[in-house]
Amino acid sequence: MGSALQTLIPIRSWLRDPGWRQGLRLLIIPYALLPLIFLQLFSNAQSLTTPGWAYSLYIAPLWLLAFWWLIHPPGRPGKVEVLAAIGIIIWTVIWINTVTIFINDKLSSPLTFPSALVVGYNEEISKALPVLVAAMVLLKFRKLKLDPRMWMLMGTIAGLTFGLVEQSLYTPAAIVSINHASGISQADAGALLFAFRVFVDGFQHAVWAGISGFFVGMAVNYRRRRIPLLLLGISIPALLHAFNDWTLTIFSTVWVAVIVQLVSLLLFLGYTLSAATIERRVRRNPLFRGQSMLMERFSQPDESPGT
Repeated sequence: MGSALQTLIPIRSWLRDPGWRQGLRLLIIPYALLPLIFLQLFSNAQSLTTPGWAYSLYIAPLWLLAFWWLIHPPGRPGKVEVLAAIGIIIWTVIWINTVTIFINDKLSSPLTFPSALVVGYNEEISKALPVLVAAMVLLKFRKLKLDPRMWMLMGTIAGLTFGLVEQSLYTPAAIVSINHASGISQADAGALLFAFRVFVDGFQHAVWAGISGFFVGMAVNYRRRRIPLLLLGISIPALLHAFNDWTLTIFSTVWVAVIVQLVSLLLFLGYTLSAATIERRVRRNPLFRGQSMLMERFSQPDESPGT
């Protein structure tokens, strides 16, 4: 009987298995336990923002892993990339609270399309600026150019950070609406709004910021067209952002916003699929070439200098 149990429950074998040292496998443990821990830690919290912060921080690393898998930047992130990501996070949090919110608060309500454009550019610049600063600092002081796909990933980090901060402005109202609901439909609407802000707000901003992050990487690597690339990279997500906010204001349905989000996602996924190909083509184009240092010298093994 003892031999059978050792065969069916091989604890000794498990303890010696090197698979325990795999980080992604061990992540299952905290992600399974944290919701229960939240119930204990925050059951007596005195701030309505606490549940939003807890679950937004809980879900953000999962989105980051998904973006890493989709973008698949070359190589593993080293010390430089980690420090750049930390700097982007700090810059984004400070900038939102000192500049972004200040500008948005000056706009009239309800939101007109010109106002929505201001919001779109204001918030997309807030996410793209720290990525650009990080890229320029590395270029100027370290003479280092990273692949645009890495800056695309950095853009998603800025977007997730932006969403983390933004959700704290909206989740308290969702909780209050649940508490004051006079019927099931109102309570459901409040719960759905809370879930949307916690689970999707950061993702939504990260998709737009990922697009601008790719263009930031291209602009830094190809300085001959730096300004047009930056303007295009900011304008694409800013316009999508503006249409998203404006349609939610003027239409009584979210289906129009769903279409805008679908277009945003298709664009983002398109860049994740073809980022390397785009840079290869840009590098060969006389309008841009001569600045990228990270792409392979020849795109195909059988290419030669004369092809």
